[in-house]
Amino acid sequence: EVVLDIGRQMLEHLGHTVIEARSGEEAVSEFETYKERIDLIILDIVMPGISVTDTFKRLKAIDPQVRVLISSGFTIDGTASSLLSDGANGFLQKPFSIQELSTNIQDAIKE
Repeated sequence: EVVLDIGRQMLEHLGHTVIEARSGEEAVSEFETYKERIDLIILDIVMPGISVTDTFKRLKAIDPQVRVLISSGFTIDGTASSLLSDGANGFLQKPFSIQELSTNIQDAIKE
């Protein structure tokens, strides 16, 4: 909850509208409902419910052009690297600054 709250605050400070999801299932459901309004999804490697890999696959099945940033306190090796190979638009290493967040968002949206 704390990480989600801080992330939301940082994104709102940068001028973004945020739709929060507390699990993989909720992320997929929110994307199905609001996909026309969503420019980018930030997925954490560790989240409740379905795995980040399954969440990513479900999002891609809904919209193959969906833009996704992967965030983790772990290294880019393993799951994050695999998701990047499968089409994720970037990796955001935690902890990150608001400037790093902004830069990663801009880069992901430009692709």
